[in-house]
Amino acid sequence: DVPNWMPPHQNLPHPEQTVREDLENAGFKVLHCSNREKICSWKNLQALL
Repeated sequence: DVPNWMPPHQNLPHPEQTVREDLENAGFKVLHCSNREKICSWKNLQALL
């Protein structure tokens, strides 16, 4: 079930570049795009569920 919740750009070496290109190809004008590292943690598995 994990792949259903993982962003498609999760493990790319330069996700901001890919997201920018995807948005521009969809017709958006990108003014700013950056990749911010974020780590999530839970006290236990039950808190995650």
